Amino acid sequence: MATRAGKPATAPKKTEDAPPPPIVEKKKGFDTKLISIMIVLALLFAGASVATVYFVTNIQFREFFDKTPKAKEYLGPTYNLGEFISNLSGSGKSYIKVSIIIAFAFEKNFQEMIETDKAKVIGEIKHDIDPLDPVLKDTINATLGMLTSAEAKNLALLKKALLTALNGKLKEIMPKYEIKDVYLPAIVVQ
Repeated sequence: MATRAGKPATAPKKTEDAPPPPIVEKKKGFDTKLISIMIVLALLFAGASVATVYFVTNIQFREFFDKTPKAKEYLGPTYNLGEFISNLSGSGKSYIKVSIIIAFAFEKNFQEMIETDKAKVIGEIKHDIDPLDPVLKDTINATLGMLTSAEAKNLALLKKALLTALNGKLKEIMPKYEIKDVYLPAIVVQ
């Protein structure tokens, strides 16, 4: 064979025999790590689902099947503690003048009772509370004296402070009674 320039054709140069590329066998199926992760995630999801269903249904069933009647508290008889004048803390010039009536918690609807039963209940409470009158008045004066002028002007805060203090003192002395509300028909803060 001749080439265009008149040179004889030569065979291509042989290079050293290169090793053939390694043959990678593809595994059939999934990787075991992937399967393990999927199983763990499935178990976590199932556990969370079961726990959620258990807690939700348990609460709902408990509320549905709980047949114990809840004791309803009614507003019971009231007791007039009178009028109080007390200096307020902070500046020595501020004072509060307040009338206080307490209402007791009662297990029956006091308003629907017949008058003779109401009178009997009121008489019993008056008999029990009258000896405690000085203790309750002292508690009120101490509570009022701890308030600042700004706190005394906040009606909700004033009522809550009095209710908490009176109930705390009453539970120490006579746990039979609980004060449900405090009424303040007249307040002057100056």
